[in-house]
Amino acid sequence: MTKILIVNADDGNLTPGVTQAILDCHDKGILSSTTWMINLPHSASRVREAKARPNLGIGIHLNLTLGEPVSDRSGIRSLITEEACFRKVGVQLENLPRASEVRLEYRAQIERFRKFFGRLPTHLD
Repeated sequence: MTKILIVNADDGNLTPGVTQAILDCHDKGILSSTTWMINLPHSASRVREAKARPNLGIGIHLNLTLGEPVSDRSGIRSLITEEACFRKVGVQLENLPRASEVRLEYRAQIERFRKFFGRLPTHLD
Protein backbone atom coordinates (compact mmCIF):
# COMPACT_ATOMS: atom_id res chain seq x y z
CA MET A 1 0.00 0.00 0.00
CA THR A 2 1.35 3.43 -0.98
CA LYS A 3 1.35 6.03 1.74
CA ILE A 4 1.05 9.71 0.92
CA LEU A 5 2.04 12.51 3.25
CA ILE A 6 0.25 15.83 2.81
CA VAL A 7 1.83 18.79 4.58
CA ASN A 8 -0.60 21.71 4.71
CA ALA A 9 0.22 25.28 5.74
CA ASP A 10 -2.69 27.05 7.34
CA ASP A 11 -3.42 30.77 6.95
CA GLY A 12 -2.27 31.46 3.39
CA ASN A 13 -2.79 35.19 2.73
CA LEU A 14 -2.68 36.07 6.43
CA THR A 15 0.30 38.36 5.80
CA PRO A 16 2.70 38.85 2.89
CA GLY A 17 5.44 37.14 4.92
CA VAL A 18 3.31 34.10 5.75
CA THR A 19 2.30 33.74 2.11
CA GLN A 20 5.89 34.04 0.89
CA ALA A 21 7.04 31.42 3.39
CA ILE A 22 4.32 29.05 2.19
CA LEU A 23 5.36 29.52 -1.44
CA ASP A 24 9.04 29.09 -0.57
CA CYS A 25 8.36 25.89 1.38
CA HIS A 26 6.35 24.49 -1.50
CA ASP A 27 9.14 25.35 -3.94
CA LYS A 28 11.60 23.46 -1.70
CA GLY A 29 9.36 20.39 -1.76
CA ILE A 30 8.41 20.34 1.91
CA LEU A 31 4.85 21.63 1.58
CA SER A 32 1.96 20.08 -0.36
CA SER A 33 -0.91 22.48 0.20
CA THR A 34 -2.21 25.59 1.89
CA THR A 35 -5.51 27.05 2.97
CA TRP A 36 -6.16 30.57 1.69
CA MET A 37 -7.92 33.21 3.80
CA ILE A 38 -9.92 34.71 0.95
CA ASN A 39 -11.69 37.42 2.97
CA LEU A 40 -8.46 39.20 3.96
CA PRO A 41 -6.92 41.92 1.81
CA HIS A 42 -4.94 40.29 -0.94
CA SER A 43 -2.34 41.01 -3.54
CA ALA A 44 -3.22 40.02 -7.11
CA SER A 45 0.43 39.14 -7.63
CA ARG A 46 0.35 36.69 -4.68
CA VAL A 47 -2.71 34.97 -6.14
CA ARG A 48 -0.90 34.71 -9.50
CA GLU A 49 2.19 33.31 -7.77
CA ALA A 50 0.14 30.66 -5.98
CA LYS A 51 -1.75 29.75 -9.16
CA ALA A 52 1.57 29.40 -11.01
CA ARG A 53 2.39 26.39 -8.83
CA PRO A 54 0.24 23.60 -10.31
CA ASN A 55 1.29 21.06 -7.68
CA LEU A 56 0.32 23.28 -4.75
CA GLY A 57 -3.08 22.29 -3.43
CA ILE A 58 -4.94 25.45 -2.51
CA GLY A 59 -7.93 25.12 -0.24
CA ILE A 60 -9.94 27.76 1.53
CA HIS A 61 -9.71 28.72 5.17
CA LEU A 62 -13.34 29.63 5.84
CA ASN A 63 -13.10 32.52 8.25
CA LEU A 64 -15.66 34.10 10.57
CA THR A 65 -13.33 35.59 13.19
CA LEU A 66 -10.73 37.80 11.51
CA GLY A 67 -11.18 40.75 9.17
CA GLU A 68 -14.25 41.72 7.22
CA PRO A 69 -16.91 39.54 5.61
CA VAL A 70 -17.24 38.95 1.89
CA SER A 71 -21.03 38.88 1.71
CA ASP A 72 -23.44 41.80 1.94
CA ARG A 73 -23.36 42.97 5.53
CA SER A 74 -27.12 43.48 5.69
CA GLY A 75 -27.64 39.71 5.48
CA ILE A 76 -25.16 38.68 8.18
CA ARG A 77 -25.84 40.96 11.15
CA SER A 78 -25.29 38.17 13.71
CA LEU A 79 -21.69 37.73 12.47
CA ILE A 80 -20.43 41.32 12.56
CA THR A 81 -19.85 44.30 14.80
CA GLU A 82 -21.19 47.79 14.17
CA GLU A 83 -17.87 48.50 12.41
CA ALA A 84 -18.67 45.64 9.93
CA CYS A 85 -15.84 43.38 11.15
CA PHE A 86 -16.36 39.84 12.33
CA ARG A 87 -17.23 39.72 16.01
CA LYS A 88 -15.79 37.31 18.53
CA VAL A 89 -18.46 34.85 19.58
CA GLY A 90 -18.74 34.04 23.25
CA VAL A 91 -20.05 30.81 24.69
CA GLN A 92 -23.44 32.25 25.65
CA LEU A 93 -26.15 30.63 23.54
CA GLU A 94 -27.93 33.93 22.95
CA ASN A 95 -24.81 35.27 21.19
CA LEU A 96 -24.38 32.48 18.67
CA PRO A 97 -24.52 33.50 15.01
CA ARG A 98 -27.44 32.39 12.87
CA ALA A 99 -26.70 29.25 10.85
CA SER A 100 -28.28 30.80 7.74
CA GLU A 101 -25.89 33.75 7.99
CA VAL A 102 -22.86 31.47 8.44
CA ARG A 103 -23.94 29.55 5.34
CA LEU A 104 -24.37 32.80 3.37
CA GLU A 105 -20.90 34.05 4.30
CA TYR A 106 -19.22 30.68 3.62
CA ARG A 107 -20.84 30.54 0.17
CA ALA A 108 -19.65 34.09 -0.57
CA GLN A 109 -16.10 33.19 0.46
CA ILE A 110 -16.11 30.07 -1.72
CA GLU A 111 -17.43 32.08 -4.66
CA ARG A 112 -14.72 34.71 -4.19
CA PHE A 113 -12.12 31.93 -4.11
CA ARG A 114 -13.53 30.60 -7.38
CA LYS A 115 -13.36 34.07 -8.93
CA PHE A 116 -9.73 34.62 -7.87
CA PHE A 117 -8.37 31.14 -8.57
CA GLY A 118 -10.62 30.10 -11.46
CA ARG A 119 -11.59 26.83 -9.78
CA LEU A 120 -12.99 25.39 -6.59
CA PRO A 121 -10.70 24.94 -3.59
CA THR A 122 -8.97 21.59 -3.17
CA HIS A 123 -10.23 21.40 0.41
CA LEU A 124 -12.08 23.34 3.12
CA ASP A 125 -10.64 24.30 6.47
